[in-house]
Amino acid sequence: MRDLEPTNPDEIPSAGLEMKLAHRPSPSFVVELVGVVLLFLLAIGMFSGACNGPEGLQGVPGIPGEGGPAGPPGEATVTSGPPGANGDTGPVGGSGPAGPAGPAGPIGEVGLAIGPEGPPGPAGPAGPQGPQGDFMQLNAPASTINSPNVNHILFFEPNGLLVTDPGNPSLESGPANLNNRVGYRTLDLFERQAIRAQFAHSLQSAVIKIQIQFFRPSANHWVTLIDPFGTDVAPFNNQTSGWFAIPAFEGFSDFLVRVIVHGDGELDPAITYVELDVR
Repeated sequence: MRDLEPTNPDEIPSAGLEMKLAHRPSPSFVVELVGVVLLFLLAIGMFSGACNGPEGLQGVPGIPGEGGPAGPPGEATVTSGPPGANGDTGPVGGSGPAGPAGPAGPIGEVGLAIGPEGPPGPAGPAGPQGPQGDFMQLNAPASTINSPNVNHILFFEPNGLLVTDPGNPSLESGPANLNNRVGYRTLDLFERQAIRAQFAHSLQSAVIKIQIQFFRPSANHWVTLIDPFGTDVAPFNNQTSGWFAIPAFEGFSDFLVRVIVHGDGELDPAITYVELDVR
C-alpha cells in the first residue's frame, strides 16, 4: 500500500474544487428553510401558549346552546328546629254527623237479687167515657121455651101493602120502609126475654125478606132486633124467624120497633101482615 502524503491545497485539481462548490446550497434555499423553521416554531408556540399576541376585539355572541339534561335530585336535608310555644286554644268546632250504630253488645248476666215490691201508687184520674158499644144479638134463653106467647100484630092487610123496588145492603138503593110508617109500633116488653117475627107477601118464588129494628134512645139510632129472614115460597105463605133475645136497656115499657123490607131492587112485593111474638 502506498503511503499517503500531505496534499497541498494548491495542488488540488480544479475539477475537485468545482465539484465541492456544486454541492453548496443556494442563498434562496437557506432563506426559505429559515422561514419554514420560524413558522414551525411560531406554530408550536401558539399551541403551547408560549407565544401570545395582543387581545383582539370581542366577537359576536354565539347562539345559546340547548339546555343540558336535569341533574339528579340532591339529598334532602332535614333540619328540625326546637318546638315553638303552645298556641292559643281554638274555638270548639260544630258537632259532626252521627256515626253508624255499633254492633250490639253481649247480653249481660242475669241479676240474682230481686228488689222488694214497691208500694202501690195512687189511683189515677177516671178516664173519659167510651163510645157506645155495638149491639149483640143473642138467642132467646132456654127458660122461655115453655113460656106462653104474647102476639103483637103490627099490621094486617088482605091485599097487602105494596113496597116498590126494595133493595138490600149490597145494592145502592138499599132496603125500604113501609109507606106512612105502617110498620112502626111501640111495645111493652116488661119482663119479656125473647121475640120473633112472622110475615107473608104476594110474590111467587121470590126471595123477599123482612128485618125488625128497634130505636135505642141512649144512642139515638136504630139497631137490629131480628135479622133479615125470608126465602122463595108460594104467595101468601107464612114465614117465621127464629127466637132472639130482647136486649136489656132503658125504657122496656116504651119499646119502639119498625119493619124493613129487603128485595132485589126490581120486584114489588105486597106485604100482607107482620106479627111479633114475645115471651
